[in-house]
Amino acid sequence: MTDDTLLLRATFQIREEALEAFTDHARALVDAARSEKGVLSYEVLQDPDRPGRYVFLEEYADDDAMRTHMASELVQSYLRRLPRWLAAPATARVGGVRPLDRFSIDPA
Repeated sequence: MTDDTLLLRATFQIREEALEAFTDHARALVDAARSEKGVLSYEVLQDPDRPGRYVFLEEYADDDAMRTHMASELVQSYLRRLPRWLAAPATARVGGVRPLDRFSIDPA
């Protein structure tokens, strides 16, 4: 076991006619994930310059926390619906991050 956290970044281009359904489900995911044990942060960002483009930024305490989240009924329901909302293939990346030591920078 390490002190690494896991970061997941997923990008989606959503069809215009599916935006309402997608955003409703994304809000529900955010609300649920933020109360799950081991979910350190969970954000959904909308690109202001590219309508329909969304980025999920998720941080998990460890692999078990990410797997538990992904196995939840809400996430599984979302994943079943996602293909019909997509205007282009989705991309996702997962990586580990080792916490940095705290330090301060004194003004000159």
